[in-house]
Amino acid sequence: MYDGKTYFMIENSMKRYSIGSQTPGLEFAPDGSLTLLIQHESPGKALEANRLPASAGSFDVHLRTYVPQKALLDGNYKLPPLTAER
Repeated sequence: MYDGKTYFMIENSMKRYSIGSQTPGLEFAPDGSLTLLIQHESPGKALEANRLPASAGSFDVHLRTYVPQKALLDGNYKLPPLTAER
């Protein structure tokens, strides 16, 4: 998570700068899907593990993959869209 003006990582009290498969406490939906919350304010204790703290202003999201599968590399895998909810 990077500040949209300075492009530096956004400092936050959680000291969290990424969410991955090894992030403790992630809450999955009954259908197995995972909703990640990219927001400035806490969503509450129950969903805090799914939160990546963002600045109150503009920010940039970057996706890093380690050992990506062929479908991602050749463009056949389509990433789910980011949706803004206010």
